[in-house]
Parts: sequence; structure tokens; C-alpha cells
Amino acid sequence: MKYYKRKLLSFHEFIFKGLYRKIYNELLVTSRRENLLRFGRDQDGGYVVDVSIEYNNLLSFGIADDISFETDFVNHYPNCSAVCYDPSIEKLPGPLKNSKFFKIGLAKKTQKNYFSLNDIIISQNIDPHLSNFIKMDIEGYEWEVIEHNLNDLITFDNFVLEFHFYERPPNQIFLFPFTLYKRLKLLRKLKMHFDIYNVHFNNAPRIIKFSNFLFPECVEISFINKRNPKLKLLNKTNDSNKEDYQSYL
Repeated sequence: MKYYKRKLLSFHEFIFKGLYRKIYNELLVTSRRENLLRFGRDQDGGYVVDVSIEYNNLLSFGIADDISFETDFVNHYPNCSAVCYDPSIEKLPGPLKNSKFFKIGLAKKTQKNYFSLNDIIISQNIDPHLSNFIKMDIEGYEWEVIEHNLNDLITFDNFVLEFHFYERPPNQIFLFPFTLYKRLKLLRKLKMHFDIYNVHFNNAPRIIKFSNFLFPECVEISFINKRNPKLKLLNKTNDSNKEDYQSYL
């Protein structure tokens, strides 16, 4: 990063420290889970997963040259189907059982070789009544996906993702406080439906050191739906000819 940009960034962080702190507070763990495993390699690409649920489908967005997470996931859940997406590669970097691959990216809406989450759910016939899992590592595009596909995301029982708070492209739009504030609001919307059960700072990018807290440029988070997924199986409709209005809350 050029010297003048580094200075501008430092000034921005000083002025908007309070906003960074509010975001940090939203990243704190809100649910203690007992049955946890790490899937994936020890370095970047691994995530902590609540394994108390028997998952039927894994949607994985962002593969590159690493399928260690997906491999561990399907090995732990041998009856689970894995559907993998990445527009930057031609095929998976190795064999992965029970899997399909598409050279397609995840985006806020469908265009060219990018699909919305809703269109992917429909194309793969993902049943929301089953136990479904999402992994999302899409280099900054996760924000617009969450903003425009939240209603589809909240049908999933569990998801892990890597949040990028600083932009990868040269245009550093994060310098505008509106961008940070918008992301704060998105986090709060997510937490209306999900609990956070694991937070891990990615220490490869910069960790911002404020006087009384640390803030990550990039952070890995594990979310679990506030609905108890086991209730999907335990609750049965009283009248099978009518719609089931059970919300599983």
C-alpha cells in the first residue's frame, strides 16, 4: 500500500474508532456449542463446524486450489452431497466424493457466470426442510450476497464464511464510513436469525490494533441458525393436507 494511502487509512481508523468498536462487538460469540470439529487444513481454508447436526447438503462457494474443508466435511458426513462453485478454476483440484462442481460464482443476482443464492438453491433442488450447510469464501463479495439473498440464507441450518472488511480491489470504498455502517447493519440482521459460535481472526492480513481492542481485516466466523434443526424431524403436522406453519423457534 502506498504511503499516502497508509496515512489516509490510519486517519480513517482513528476518526471512526467507535464504528469499528460497534462492529467488533457484533463479532463476539453468542452461543456456546459442545460438539465442534475443525474441517480443513491447519492454515487458511479450515473452519470450525458444529457437528451435532446430520447435514444432507453442503454448498461450497470459493474453492481455488484447496478442497481440504470439503473433503473433511463429506468424510464426516458420508451421506452428504457437496456442490462446489468457483468461477476462477476449471475443475476441482482433487477428487471429492459425492460432489458436483460448477465454474460459477455466487453474487447478489444472476448474470453471466454468476448466480444468486436463490437460483442455485432452485437449480440444485435444495430442500429447505433438510439440514443444509454453506461455506462461503468469496473474497469480499459476501457482503452483497448477504444483503440481497438474506431470505434464502436464513433457510440454512449452519454456515461458515470469511468476512473481508477491507476491499481487495484498488478502490478502497471502506474509507467511507457509510460502507462500515452498512456492514454493521448487515451483521445485526444476520444475528436476528443466527448465533455466532466461533470467531477466528485471519492473521495473514493486517490486524488493526486499537487502544482497547483488536479489529481484523479478515475474520472467519461460524454461524448456526437460531431455529433448533432437530425440531424439523420431531415436529409433525397435525393435518397432512394443510400447510405446516411450525417456525421451529
